[in-house]
Amino acid sequence: MNPATLDRLALGDGLHAPVLLMHSPDDSVAAAGPARRLAGLRDDLVWYQEFPGAEHEALWNSDPEGYEDTVRRFLTPLL
Repeated sequence: MNPATLDRLALGDGLHAPVLLMHSPDDSVAAAGPARRLAGLRDDLVWYQEFPGAEHEALWNSDPEGYEDTVRRFLTPLL
């Protein structure tokens, strides 16, 4: 992928559908900064939820009820 394409993605250019981003500030694999930045730039389409204390790909494990509630609140208006 060329760097210009990555820049457009990071800025949310071309987003036309709602996006749910869930991340942990404690993720040791991927920093939360880019997700936070995208959510701030495109708050019209991006719903961002953090799950502190969770490791990469373990968000549900850290807070099953919170995770499921976030998914439900995101999806319900779209159905």
